[in-house]
Amino acid sequence: MSALLTHIQHYCLQDGPGIRTTVFFKGCPLQCRWCHNPEAISPKPEVLLSEAKCIRCGECFKPCSHQTSSNLSRARCPECRYNCPTLARQISGTRYTVEALLKELLRDRLFYEESRGGVTLSGGEPLLQADFLRKLLPGLKREEISVALDTCGFAPEEVFLEIALQCSLILFDLKMVSPELHLQYTGRSNELILQNLESLTRRADAPRLWLRIPVIPGVNDSETELEAMLRRLESLGGIEQIHLLPYHKIGLEKYARLGRRSPLEDLEAPSAASMERLLERFKEVHPRVKIGG
Repeated sequence: MSALLTHIQHYCLQDGPGIRTTVFFKGCPLQCRWCHNPEAISPKPEVLLSEAKCIRCGECFKPCSHQTSSNLSRARCPECRYNCPTLARQISGTRYTVEALLKELLRDRLFYEESRGGVTLSGGEPLLQADFLRKLLPGLKREEISVALDTCGFAPEEVFLEIALQCSLILFDLKMVSPELHLQYTGRSNELILQNLESLTRRADAPRLWLRIPVIPGVNDSETELEAMLRRLESLGGIEQIHLLPYHKIGLEKYARLGRRSPLEDLEAPSAASMERLLERFKEVHPRVKIGG
């Protein structure tokens, strides 16, 4: 049993309480047009190329033995895992067994214990690799490691609840309420997402729940969408915190390294003033709201 990961990030301070180790799973059912981790969308390994680091050593352009056409080089082949001398070429997508990942995560146990932190499962979407989580979570529980699940909520309800109820914290990413907007900008309906969110909030045994809302200018910050979001939040219980996450351009460089262009490459980050106005609006329906998180 193994899972495909993009990377493991140690000493994280943004993915839940305390010091955490965040595991980024590869593959996501959504195609968010503002995604800042585009290398985590595809469920297959991909190549990241950085022109700035390239020293033109020519290693990339040697013939690839994995392709059917002999004129293709190793530059974009994810199966060619040679060592680039400057790390200009990297593979996004490494397989870990349950045992290997547990060993890596337990290296940071002291940080978890001292800071009341733990492990965060992120991505991509961890629930796409639910079979692996079914094996991993009991191991973390045996070691008394706190686990947070960072999820978009798009998964069959029985799978979502099965995994969520084994975690101590859910970081639920709610993009928008409008089904039309959600389909347009993520490629999927949000019916299942909203259903899973409501199912979780109705559970007496539910873990702690932090709602994370990306703020995408011109996409989900209209007055119509804002009012719909606030009404939805008023109808839900069990939400401990709400985090408003302003759009940023970090993903643009990753799109370039993948050899693609961002669908929203001209989009600008929201201003500090507009974020403060949103903060005040959300505080009308929930006492614990903050920018970032």
